[in-house]
Amino acid sequence: MTGVRKWAAIAVVFMIVAITQMAFAADQDPSVHLKQLGKDLQNVTVDLKDKLSHFDKAGSTVTTGKENVSGMQLDVTTYTDKSGYVLKIYAAPTGKDAMVKLISPASGPVLTITNNPDGTVAKEETFQPFGLKKETVIYNSDGTKTIMVQDASLAANNTLTYQEDKNGNVVPGSETISTTPGLPPGSVYCQVTGQYQEAKPK
Repeated sequence: MTGVRKWAAIAVVFMIVAITQMAFAADQDPSVHLKQLGKDLQNVTVDLKDKLSHFDKAGSTVTTGKENVSGMQLDVTTYTDKSGYVLKIYAAPTGKDAMVKLISPASGPVLTITNNPDGTVAKEETFQPFGLKKETVIYNSDGTKTIMVQDASLAANNTLTYQEDKNGNVVPGSETISTTPGLPPGSVYCQVTGQYQEAKPK
């Protein structure tokens, strides 16, 4: 009887080890991590969009100027509210909004919405400066979406890309894992632009 209990105890130990190893393997699976990150960033996006829709322009400090965006000099109007949130609206040469950016205070998350020339949304990007985490949603002309989730704090296998159909369902077989290069050495986060910039040589 003692021998049976001994072997039963050993079997239980092996089962526990196996389950632990499977859980560890799941934790190490980049797709599992990146899918969860995508869900987390989607929640951040919803919160930022809510803040964007309720942004107090009237009670903000306003400045105007020009910024280089993808090689183009665009007029930009910057609103800074009493809580430290910064709303930047970039005007296209046509007068329509080319891009809207909401920058959270204290190096918090940044929402960037890029528009097509006709004013429809081309791309949305939610970026977490701490941890270098980002979700990019590209709105394709056929009604589908291309979604990229990146965790640049990981050296390899740090980007999940997949497609969603017109109904928001993941297209089977569209998921791929790749590696996106990290930041150049010495890069620093700029609260004004909401992005990292290469350190200027002294």
